[in-house]
Amino acid sequence: VRNGLFPNDSYGKGTQNNFTNYGGKGGVTYKINGRNYVYANASYQTRAPYFENVYVSPRTRNTQQSDVTSETIQTAEAGYILNAPKFKIRLGGYYTLFQDGMDVMSYYDDFYQNFVNYSISGIDKLHFGGEFGIEAKVTPTITVNAAAALGR
Repeated sequence: VRNGLFPNDSYGKGTQNNFTNYGGKGGVTYKINGRNYVYANASYQTRAPYFENVYVSPRTRNTQQSDVTSETIQTAEAGYILNAPKFKIRLGGYYTLFQDGMDVMSYYDDFYQNFVNYSISGIDKLHFGGEFGIEAKVTPTITVNAAAALGR
C-alpha cells in the first residue's frame, strides 16, 4: 500500500535479494573407558539476514541497508562426561563467533519529535562460556539435579 510519508518509495514490488548459504558441522566423541567420555563439536555456516534487519522501515517504505550480505557463524564446543552408577557429571565449554551481522533499531527521538530508524551492518559478536551439570541418585526414587553456567 502506498504510504503518504513516502509516496515514491512505498508502492510496488521491492528489491529482490538472493543468498546462497551453506553450513557444515561435525563432532567426535572419545570413550576413555565405560564411564568417561570427552567430546568436541564444531560448525561453520552462513545465514541470510532477517528481513527486519535488512529493511529500514518495512511498514512505511522499501528502503534497505546498503550492503546486504549473509552472516557468518563459527562455533565450537568441547567437554567431559562422567557416567557413574550413583551420579553423572557433565563439564563443557563453548565459543561462537558471529561476523557481518545487521540490525535496525527504531526509537522515538524527543528532539525530532518522531520515530527514528538507526541501521548498522558489519556487526561482529563473540559468545563464550562454560557449563557444569551434575545428577545424583540419592535413593532409588529420588534424583537431585544441579547446573551452573557462566557465559559472556
